[in-house]
Amino acid sequence: DYTTAKWLGRAGVPVLLVGDTAAEMTLGLPGTIHCPLDILLALTAAVKRGAPDCLIMGDMPFMSYQASDEEAVRNGGRFLTEGLADAVKLEVDASWAGLVKKLDRAGVPVVAHIGSRPQRVKHDGGYRSAGRTAAQAKQIIEDALRMEDAGASMLLIEAVPEEVAQAVVEQTTVP
Repeated sequence: DYTTAKWLGRAGVPVLLVGDTAAEMTLGLPGTIHCPLDILLALTAAVKRGAPDCLIMGDMPFMSYQASDEEAVRNGGRFLTEGLADAVKLEVDASWAGLVKKLDRAGVPVVAHIGSRPQRVKHDGGYRSAGRTAAQAKQIIEDALRMEDAGASMLLIEAVPEEVAQAVVEQTTVP
C-alpha cells in the first residue's frame, strides 16, 4: 500500500513487488488466483506514489495473461499506464518465451518468475519447492536462459535450492 511503500522507499529498498498475494493478505480471499486485475492496478499505482524512486513490479494476476497474447500485452500496458509500474511480473517457464518476446517488443519490461509458481498451486496439488531433482534443476536453468533470450529484464526465482539459484545467476546476465 501507499504508506508501507513510503516507509520502504525511505529505508532504501530499491525494488518493490505488488503481488497477487494481496488477494489473501488485503482482501481476505482464499488464494492468490482470486486477485482482481483492477485491484492490483490500483494497489500498484498507490505503491508507486508512495515510493516513486523504487523500481515497482506489478504482478500480473491469474488469467490476466494466460488467455491470449493480445490480452496479455494489453494488460501489461495497463500496468505501465494505469498502475504506474516499471515492470510486470509473470509466472512462466520456457514455453512462455513467445509472450515475453511480444511484451518486450511492445515496450513492457518483464520480470520472469521461475521455479515454484504459486498461480499453479491448484494444478500442481499444493505449494511445492522446485528444482530438487537434477532434471528439475536443469529445466529451471533452461527456463531462465529462454526468458533472458526472449527479453526478460529480470528474473525472480522462487523456492529453489541455493545451488540452482546460483547456477541461474552464473549463467544469465539479467538481475
